[in-house]
Amino acid sequence: MQDRAMAQALFETLDTYLKQNRMKCQEVFAHFDKGAKGYLEPAELGQLVQHFLPNQVRSAPPPVAPPPKC
Repeated sequence: MQDRAMAQALFETLDTYLKQNRMKCQEVFAHFDKGAKGYLEPAELGQLVQHFLPNQVRSAPPPVAPPPKC
């Protein structure tokens, strides 16, 4: 249920932002689509969500180092 509420909040916030700034969704998408691949990688999507819902998203934990070789 929390995921649904977060998705709804994201789309409502994004909609408001687009209207206030007279922008198209494609312009916002392109800002986060590094390399103009036509899709958002998980990290890029995370940056978009973090940008529009900064108080609702925890930053990702730091990467775990691989175990030492024996």
